[in-house]
Amino acid sequence: MNYMVMECHPSYAVLLDEEGRFLKAANLHYKTGQIVHDPVLMKEEPAKQRNLMRWARSGMAAAAACLALIVGVSFAMPGLSEKLAAGNYMEYGAAASIFGGSAAAGYVIIGLLAFALGVCVTVLCFKLKAFQKKDGETEDGDDRVH
Repeated sequence: MNYMVMECHPSYAVLLDEEGRFLKAANLHYKTGQIVHDPVLMKEEPAKQRNLMRWARSGMAAAAACLALIVGVSFAMPGLSEKLAAGNYMEYGAAASIFGGSAAAGYVIIGLLAFALGVCVTVLCFKLKAFQKKDGETEDGDDRVH
């Protein structure tokens, strides 16, 4: 089959075959417009694999953002706890506070944020495993994600 070189890049060239398909091939000093008879074609990464990697990267970025939020709130919590403990509950006469002027509010908020992060990471891992199982990407049959 004959191929025409459409674009040349340092490591690969874009070829047009006789059926009108564009293919990537190793650039063996080709020139644009040259006719090639036996190129070294490159393996194309399937669209599903690209989508899986994009989805995994976005999930990891979301988990990192949640972790950064937890760390940021943890560092800000002592100042927020002091403001809460300063007696902001006194203006509500009969209303009671479960925190009673202690720093427990900060610990409760950090605990809830950490729990939310754990839930998000767990859901991400289960969805990633289900996506890979659906595509049949575990090759040794032991159902582990590699």
